[in-house]
Amino acid sequence: MYKRQILGMIMVPLLAKTAEFAAVRMTQPLLLSLVLIGAFISLLIIYFLAPVDSAAKPITNEQERRRFKQLSLALVFLFLVGQITFILLDRSPV
Repeated sequence: MYKRQILGMIMVPLLAKTAEFAAVRMTQPLLLSLVLIGAFISLLIIYFLAPVDSAAKPITNEQERRRFKQLSLALVFLFLVGQITFILLDRSPV
């Protein structure tokens, strides 16, 4: 169990530094392309797999399932709009 926590403590900062290093050196069209590809993959995954219920909190009816799926898709679109806005305004949070 502790091995996963230690791995996470190493990988997350390493991934953040890699993203910071790469984002500064990428052109705007390349960065926009990567964001759109990532968003497309995210939308596909959420469309086919969301929502996920558990034994502790099962999703009991279809209306609730549809609502959770719509909320998940809306959240991905919200992140996508935010990322595109930062890229087009050339105001990277890095």
